[in-house]
Amino acid sequence: MGVRVLLANSHSTNTGDAAIVAAMLDDLEGLGIEAITVHCSDPSWSLRLVGNRKAAFRKYLVEPFEASPGPMQCARLAPLLCLNIFSAFIYRVSGKKIFLCPDDYRKSLADLFDSDIIISVGGGFLHPEYGFFRPYYDFLLARILGKRTVIYAQSMGPFSGFWVRTISKLLLGSVDLIMLRDAKSMEHLEDLGVSSHLTADAAFGLRMREGKDSRMVVMCPRRWTYSARDSGPKYLGMLAMLGRRLSEEGARIVVIPTTPEDIAFHETLKPLMPQAEFVAEVQSPEQMSERLASSGFVISSRMHPIVLGSLCGTPFFALGWEYKAKELADTLCGPGFSESAELADGKTIDTIIKAWRQRKALRKRVGERTALVQKKAGENARLLAEHLEKWDAGTQ
Repeated sequence: MGVRVLLANSHSTNTGDAAIVAAMLDDLEGLGIEAITVHCSDPSWSLRLVGNRKAAFRKYLVEPFEASPGPMQCARLAPLLCLNIFSAFIYRVSGKKIFLCPDDYRKSLADLFDSDIIISVGGGFLHPEYGFFRPYYDFLLARILGKRTVIYAQSMGPFSGFWVRTISKLLLGSVDLIMLRDAKSMEHLEDLGVSSHLTADAAFGLRMREGKDSRMVVMCPRRWTYSARDSGPKYLGMLAMLGRRLSEEGARIVVIPTTPEDIAFHETLKPLMPQAEFVAEVQSPEQMSERLASSGFVISSRMHPIVLGSLCGTPFFALGWEYKAKELADTLCGPGFSESAELADGKTIDTIIKAWRQRKALRKRVGERTALVQKKAGENARLLAEHLEKWDAGTQ
């Protein structure tokens, strides 16, 4: 298929984000699309984690930053952002490519000019904690250029405040196809008056590995990285106690990072969990899947170790903060297999130990329910193919 696709907004250094991009590239290849470029925060990391798939990796058109940019960042970024918008207007009107950005951004801007469809990768970055500015800038340029735009299996919202709601309604309302991975996100968009399709996380489309039960427990804890969270003594003490209890049960604990930030946090945990093995490097989705397939249970504060483990039939307990983890646990394991990290205590540890003891019985349940979610994830590629046919035929 002679369609040129740009995948935008990929975060490079996270195993979960790499799993999403890998699954999306597999979906696009299945549709016969070969001309694919991925805009990401760090191309070298993406190449290492995503693996041998057909795509070119280039850096974001806008430098990464935490949440919304501060005054100094705005002052530094404003000239570049405005010049790119001017270049987009010129291209839309005349078809001429005018590059007013620094040389190292020119290829990224050219990708926007040359792409037929711009797809925002799956994930959960359209959220107040991460800020809406950078991904919305890509949507704005895509609209100016008149490109077809797609949001692929995202979580998003809530949208609060007059300006956030107004801009979100304008930009998201102009997206040609929006696919969401959870019902709560659909509610957030319905509140804006924007339509969407409910599917499932793209990573559920990855090939399933055959798992087996063992006494290994994979833990993927993370620090509390935002102001509403607190990586204080209570949280650390709870993780240490959980490690001791699992060790007393005869479990072999392996702590695996999914981002460089996790590695730094795990250094804090090492003295508190001497019985655990700590993996020193961020794992690719394939490496993570291999570990998870040979484990008996997963305890994770991040979503995609749960997804990848579920593809192997491995039961889990979600120990996180966001509603997506609870929704996933309720769907695959059942109610009671998740807890907010800020509320976790001795009772939570008792619940996790009970689940660990029931892991063999849970394995069949997780495998059967994951197969159903995989079918929903297949809707992402089907819906995209359906819209590609409409656009090719010049219909809406």
